[in-house]
Amino acid sequence: MRGARILLSLLGLLFSTVPPLAAVLTYFPLWSHRSGGAVLSGITVLLFLLCLLPLYKLFKEYMKSPSAPTVWLLVFLAFFALAEIADEVKVIALAGFVGNLVGTVLFRIARKLGKEDGGEGRV
Repeated sequence: MRGARILLSLLGLLFSTVPPLAAVLTYFPLWSHRSGGAVLSGITVLLFLLCLLPLYKLFKEYMKSPSAPTVWLLVFLAFFALAEIADEVKVIALAGFVGNLVGTVLFRIARKLGKEDGGEGRV
């Protein structure tokens, strides 16, 4: 029974992580080759965010009690930024949901088998 618990736990982990990762890699490849166009790389975005770190303290203080218009502006900007990839994000979220749902079922079966063996149910 211990072997079945370990196998089910590993399958649960795989179903919880691989489908969303596969969906992300399907829609957002690691390397993008476009002729005639510049592609903003992840390292550029990371460096840009690192450059903005000094503003974090100011932003954190301001956002302790944001006004309603500020919240709506931030929501609008987030949705505007995500509008180009909305369809891809839907598929990734669906793959993540289904994968994690299957993983949860497998983890619960593994936990139940562990409790039947007299253990605490964790691998």
